[in-house]
Amino acid sequence: MYGLHGRIDATEGHGEELAGHLVAGTQELGDHGCLLYVVSRREDAPDAVYVYEVWTDADAHQASLELSSVQDAIAGARPLIAGMSERVEFTPVAGLGLPAAGSPPP
Repeated sequence: MYGLHGRIDATEGHGEELAGHLVAGTQELGDHGCLLYVVSRREDAPDAVYVYEVWTDADAHQASLELSSVQDAIAGARPLIAGMSERVEFTPVAGLGLPAAGSPPP
């Protein structure tokens, strides 16, 4: 498995709108190796948007960036992005809702 966690900073006052764009392109991700995709916000930092993703592998994540729905979501989000202040790649070990270690992906 492959995981990615990032913080995307919206332009002032646009955190909710940015989060909406990031969610909009997710409908078909499950058909392309995405096991978990979560968009979150914080009350104390309303322009910070966090994205937490788990994929079958890094290649599935990379390929997803070519999907038209994802490209459209990125195009809509881009003008609202002030910067990316955090990006962490990781290897998920196990967790509720994820395949057991060593088992084939769903």
